[in-house]
Amino acid sequence: MSNIFLILFSIVLSFCSVAVNAQNYAQQLQRISTDEGLSQGHVTSTLQDKLGFIWIGTLQGLNRFDGYQVKTFAGEYNLDQWLINFLYETSNGDIFVSTEYSGAFLIDPVTLKVEKVYSGKLNAEDSHYSPILAITEYQQHFYYAINQHVYTSDNKHKKFSHKFSINKDDHIVRALTIHDNFLYIATSDGLYSKSLIDEYITKIPLVPKEQLTEDQNNTKFLAVDPQLGLLVGTVEGFYAIPFDDNNRLNFDAIKVIFPEHNIWDYVNTSYGEFIVTENGLYQYHRDTGKSEFLLRFDQSKFHMTDNTIVDVMVDRTGLMWLASRSQGVFTWSSMARRFGNVQVTSGDKLHNNVIHAMYQDEQNIWLGTENGLAKITSEGTTSNIFLTTDDSKAFYGQFAVFGITPADLNEPGRYLWLLLYDNLALFDTHTNQRIPLPMDDTTKEVFQQDFMYGHHQMDTDTFAFFSENNYFLYNGKTGHTRIIEGLKEQLDPLNTHKFLKPLASHPDEYMISVSGALYRYNEKTKLLTLIYAVENYNPLNYVTTEDWVIDYNNTLWLASNQEGLIGLDATSYEEKYRVNGKTGLKAMALTALQIDHFGFLWMSSNNGLYRLDLNSMQVHAYTVKDGLTVNEFNYDSQLQLSDGRLAFGSTRGMLTLAPQDFLAVPADSHRSETEITDITLFSRELNYHPQQYAHKNLQLSDEDLGLEVSFSNFDFQNIDKTRYKISLHGPSSVKYDEYKSNKLFFTKLPPGDYTLSIATYNLDSAGLGDTKTLKFNVAYAPWRSPLAITAYALIIFAVLFFIFWQYRTKQQTIAQSHNKVLHLQQQTELALSSSNSGVWEVSLTTDAGTQHRLIKELGYLSVSGEIGFAEFSKLIHPEDIGNLMQEWARFIS
Repeated sequence: MSNIFLILFSIVLSFCSVAVNAQNYAQQLQRISTDEGLSQGHVTSTLQDKLGFIWIGTLQGLNRFDGYQVKTFAGEYNLDQWLINFLYETSNGDIFVSTEYSGAFLIDPVTLKVEKVYSGKLNAEDSHYSPILAITEYQQHFYYAINQHVYTSDNKHKKFSHKFSINKDDHIVRALTIHDNFLYIATSDGLYSKSLIDEYITKIPLVPKEQLTEDQNNTKFLAVDPQLGLLVGTVEGFYAIPFDDNNRLNFDAIKVIFPEHNIWDYVNTSYGEFIVTENGLYQYHRDTGKSEFLLRFDQSKFHMTDNTIVDVMVDRTGLMWLASRSQGVFTWSSMARRFGNVQVTSGDKLHNNVIHAMYQDEQNIWLGTENGLAKITSEGTTSNIFLTTDDSKAFYGQFAVFGITPADLNEPGRYLWLLLYDNLALFDTHTNQRIPLPMDDTTKEVFQQDFMYGHHQMDTDTFAFFSENNYFLYNGKTGHTRIIEGLKEQLDPLNTHKFLKPLASHPDEYMISVSGALYRYNEKTKLLTLIYAVENYNPLNYVTTEDWVIDYNNTLWLASNQEGLIGLDATSYEEKYRVNGKTGLKAMALTALQIDHFGFLWMSSNNGLYRLDLNSMQVHAYTVKDGLTVNEFNYDSQLQLSDGRLAFGSTRGMLTLAPQDFLAVPADSHRSETEITDITLFSRELNYHPQQYAHKNLQLSDEDLGLEVSFSNFDFQNIDKTRYKISLHGPSSVKYDEYKSNKLFFTKLPPGDYTLSIATYNLDSAGLGDTKTLKFNVAYAPWRSPLAITAYALIIFAVLFFIFWQYRTKQQTIAQSHNKVLHLQQQTELALSSSNSGVWEVSLTTDAGTQHRLIKELGYLSVSGEIGFAEFSKLIHPEDIGNLMQEWARFIS
């Protein structure tokens, strides 16, 4: 499958051959340095582990990158402080780390456990350290290059066994590889092979002895290729030694793949074959046997002078990682070559490359720039520039060419109509001179009276434009200008933006873009038809339509300067689609539209280039990271070239692309899988490692605060297009469908069981990646746990029951006493009634009392409800008053 991708990619590159000498891919380099958290700027090696993390070794520590943040990695042996020589992924996915002074280690990328496999010294008594300089693995054994020696170590017992030595103390072994029971050894003193069967050692000459230089003899890189044979990189040149029919090296057919340069590294990927040297990055094309220069660090925006790339690695998404010796590691998309860029030059220097207009004739491409007209050859080089100025004080646009279209005058193909700052102009391509416009008296009067705006070609040599007072039509063949009848009365020129190309269904009608609407106008019938109107239009917002196209589904697509892309039915003008920030656009100001021959709609904007799949309505975004030279494009600056490529005018030259290059690329096979990269707490250390809670729950105490969960899909090339779908289920729930960050933070969660689900997707694709789940439990505080609450409930119940029991007991006692009193009362009343006596009710505070018999039985009607003792004494017989007073005194005492 990778070979198929390689063939396809080679075909893709063949379409990108225009002006490769003018393409500066270094402008697309992105950097990860100490500014972004890297431990040190001199990078020695990069590696992607089986989970997706990028490991970066430097002269001062080991780092790990998840696509969002660089973190140093210490492990149990302070690897964040040591000088890292190189990184190597073993057959079981472990990471072998060789250091200069601290030995070598194996890291399990899942558990992050570190095992020391070499102390750094061959003998404990040695005064000097002997680092491992190279490694290869074969049949459960590691082969180590240490100084001028080669040792083996079985993966189980880690015992060293000597296999080879140069016997020259001033030379070292620099690279190892094994093929068909032969160990190939690259040293600073030439290339050797050793049979693993009979121990026979052979020195392999790369060039004849009399031609051999010291740098050619200094071999440093080895790889085995099924087609090319043994690949050997030296300080001066890259060589291939093919295998014969017996799988032996054929020394008579040694081929120089890449002469002269210092070969640091080489990779063969589905995106191409790449070589890194002291002079930058090159691509090797094995079908032609030629190498092509791609970029150097000093061409980038990072002000570098050292172009040495010491290591190259291409990750699973096609992003290339280039190690520098001063500013960290740089990334570059290997798919960036799908985009070409033509820049205008003047002599050996760049000319103004703000491209406003483009036109292609049979031989050349004409570019309208901010400073004159440029003539570009079919190879993409600048042939000549015209109508330019050296006046640095010229105002913006004074010498710009805003439009180019062919003139069909006396000699078709000779003249070009140019739209300049002030008016139309005619350019003779034979004499390379501007010639006078054909003008009658009416035209001269119109051109002299007002400043003209909004020019657009309506037909051959015919242009519509307007002034502040009226609308006009200029005929370049006759030189006559006339007023467009009836339009001024219906559309105020002060609100008009510009004329657009007529609809194919109404070729005789004018298309007019005004602030807030788009119209077509039939001059014969004086009918003004509304095509589109901005909803909730605010006159203070100058919303205009900049371009339009009609697709194969009869949809009229409008490019707005503020609303993105609007799709209308081309017949009824009913709105069908609206593509904006919610559906994948980063910019709402679209500058130009083109439909390729595969049916995809391409949109340039002031913030990148977009491709819309008109079947799925999926938007694909492209920026500088993906290969653009710049993200900003100019209005109405687009062209379909004769070879089928699309061109867009930008602020840094003419961007070109072949639509077929975007139909199928190797990166399409990458499936995003989310991984939880870190879990931290404010309250305590968790020491998380990947997949630690894949099969068990994370337990949090009631005192834990500040839970932060980090995650990534390791799509380093499309990290700015990555979104996450997140849901948290439990006592407290959250849900995000378009989460941009890679971190979730919870200050404090209510106690209970939770399930956190995270899935990733790319804005350029409709698919959702596999879901990663994290289950965790937040413990209750002891006094708030269900058991404690149950105990609280039992205690409260017991107390309430006791109170109720006491209350019930007292009520029963009171009721019994009350019943007893009633019974005694009945007995007393019976006794009193039988003895004609009664019961007094006496208030000791008022010294008064009541007795019903006084009124009812004895007839003292004049006695009030209460009678005092003195008044009552008057009713007593004098003989009984003495005894009453004695009894009363005794009663109240």
